[in-house]
Order: sequence, then structure tokens, then C-alpha cells
Amino acid sequence: MMKNIIPDNEIGRLKKLEFFDLLNLGKDPQFDVFAETACLISDCPASLIAIMESETQTIQSCIGLEIDYTLLNKRKISEIILSI
Repeated sequence: MMKNIIPDNEIGRLKKLEFFDLLNLGKDPQFDVFAETACLISDCPASLIAIMESETQTIQSCIGLEIDYTLLNKRKISEIILSI
């Protein structure tokens, strides 16, 4: 089993989310226009906008799916973030 990869800036990223009061938020309909646009541009039936917290990914807007949050698979999410 591979060890979870934690980005070097993870603690700072979480502190900024807390500073700007962006943790544990619910869905915000104001973001729906961006999620809908992503669906149209990509010709995809679903899209979402989310904030990645320490243990969960909290959904801010979700089109085509009915979810509010997901638990993070830190290893996979970290691999994606570090590959960008």
C-alpha cells in the first residue's frame, strides 16, 4: 500500500480556508451558473464545485448529481493535485 502524499503547502492551504471562513459550508446556488457552464462547455451531464478540506470534499455546487460531500482518498487526491 502506498503512503499518502501530502502536499508541502497543505497546512497553509487549510489555514487560508479557515481564515476566509470557507470550511464546512453548504451548497451555494450562486455557484450553479459556473457548474452549469462547465457541463455545457464539456458536454458532460454532471459537474461540481467543491472545497477540499482536511478529511472531506464539501460540495458548493453540484449539477447532475445529488451529493453534499465526499470523504477524501488523500492519496489519490494528492496525486492529482501534485500532478498539476
